[in-house]
Amino acid sequence: MASALLRAVYIVWATGLAAAPLPPAEQILDKFVEVTGGQAAYEKISTQYATAAIEFSGKNIAGKLTLYQAAKSRSYVLMELPGVGQFEQGTAEGVAWERSAMLGPRLKTGPERAAALREADVQSRVLWRNHFAKAETAGEEEIDGRRCYKIVLTPNEGEAETRFFEVSTGLLVRIDRIVRSQMGEVPAQTILGDYRPVGGILTAHSLRQKTMGQDFVTTIQTIEYNADIPDSRFALPEDVRALAAAPKP
Repeated sequence: MASALLRAVYIVWATGLAAAPLPPAEQILDKFVEVTGGQAAYEKISTQYATAAIEFSGKNIAGKLTLYQAAKSRSYVLMELPGVGQFEQGTAEGVAWERSAMLGPRLKTGPERAAALREADVQSRVLWRNHFAKAETAGEEEIDGRRCYKIVLTPNEGEAETRFFEVSTGLLVRIDRIVRSQMGEVPAQTILGDYRPVGGILTAHSLRQKTMGQDFVTTIQTIEYNADIPDSRFALPEDVRALAAAPKP
């Protein structure tokens, strides 16, 4: 009788554990801000400058990335690949663009433009509510042996993306999303690691990315918050400005 009673109590207890609700997405996203530096530290960031090495796995292609970001969703990224060429992209004045010597300039429109402007916001990690209409905890998943919360974020415009936060540390470890480009809609995955403190902010220094059958690793070499970046760095190139000013068909 006693053993049957204990067994019944255990079943009720275990069932209760299994049915325990997952933390709300807002709590998990806000915890990430807290464990990586806190809202006050993020709110002090007005600009970001970074350099990184980029290497394409199995392609014998490697190069350098330089990133500039500032308030009002202004950004400029230069990728230099010896033997291949230079690739630029940026955002300013509500315009999102990219260009290369091979393809010339191109404006991003619709959800692709919205995603570029969202990612260019130097305060995006702490002001995520400005960019996403909905955030939901979709469950738990193991990523590289780490137990993670799975968060689905639906932006104000465009496709939802999924982020995975390690349960034990609160750190962001993976992002899955659909990237829009000239090639159409392409699944992309980014694995983040090697978090180190920079200016009071715990910052990922390693990003392993997979998209369009390509695997490449971006390794941050230098990063500086609140760097002195001239406004001219974000000026639209003349050919991009001409495209933006051209009458729409």
